[in-house]
Amino acid sequence: MSLEKLTVKTKQQLDFAIVKITGQIFAGVISKTPVGDPTYWYNYVPPPGYVGGRAKGNWQASKGTPIRSEIERIDGEGSSTIAEATLKIESGVVMYLSNNVPYIRELEYGYSKRQAPTGWVRATIQQYARKVSP
Repeated sequence: MSLEKLTVKTKQQLDFAIVKITGQIFAGVISKTPVGDPTYWYNYVPPPGYVGGRAKGNWQASKGTPIRSEIERIDGEGSSTIAEATLKIESGVVMYLSNNVPYIRELEYGYSKRQAPTGWVRATIQQYARKVSP
């Protein structure tokens, strides 16, 4: 194999690994996002027709700059949000995963005591940082 072919093959393998790991990180963050469950809420009555999954459905992937707007998607399972986010991933560009619901910070820092008392975004990132660090 020539050096040129080896270089091309190595770059392809690295690009594949970057896309795969980024997809796993995005999927981990999205899938672990707490979903509202009114049976556990104290002193709060959910609005009529409430369905949990607004925070989970608000994750948005972008290239180059983070998205700063909120969307209306509700995705309690996270599958369509994960599928959409992972399809946008590319190697060689800075990727962002943004969530702009007004309470996302509170969720990450323990507001959902039953589902994510110590957060999930930081934990997912640390999990992968340990895997890729020398």
